[in-house]
Amino acid sequence: MIKINSNKYGTIQIEDNCLKKNIKDSIVEVISEKKLVNIVFEIKKNILKKVEIFFKKSTNLSMDDQKSLYDQITFLLSMRYGINNSLIIFNYEN
Repeated sequence: MIKINSNKYGTIQIEDNCLKKNIKDSIVEVISEKKLVNIVFEIKKNILKKVEIFFKKSTNLSMDDQKSLYDQITFLLSMRYGINNSLIIFNYEN
């Protein structure tokens, strides 16, 4: 579970799978789903620290496409969930 918001009455949390699905939907708009291998989160103290997105080695993403994906994911995390300052990394499998 990832903490989205907390106040004196408690916290609002989201499940990892729900967040993965939304990120995957953003990625599929730019590239084929077949080229996506995995999405991994690094969570410390219920706070999302890092999002690692793994693509197949044969995936050809231009710098513009990578920037577009980065902006889409950052916007999704910020506007929909209020999550800021999370590192987003694109990796290509060996």
